[in-house]
Amino acid sequence: AVVIIVLGIVGIFSMVLLSVYLRFLRRGKPYQFFICHHKVAAGNLARLLKIHLLEHNKVRRNVFIDSDDLRDLNALFTYIKDDLETLIVLCTKEVLQRPY
Repeated sequence: AVVIIVLGIVGIFSMVLLSVYLRFLRRGKPYQFFICHHKVAAGNLARLLKIHLLEHNKVRRNVFIDSDDLRDLNALFTYIKDDLETLIVLCTKEVLQRPY
């Protein structure tokens, strides 16, 4: 019975450590910037911003525009949740009317 309790405590402690690592300590998310925009209202500005960011010497990872991969909207939400360091929203009135 003591062995089961110890294994349970070790298991819970391991899960907590893994969660902290994945949430706060993991470095190197694939996307340094994610540019969210309305395609008609700010599509050209988003592309221009992406070009300028990629030319900047402090940008060392990918810059993702939300219209780059719209095949799977759930994957887009995963990119935002897990793979992103900085979110940029080009706040036009149209972007605020989007359902997602």
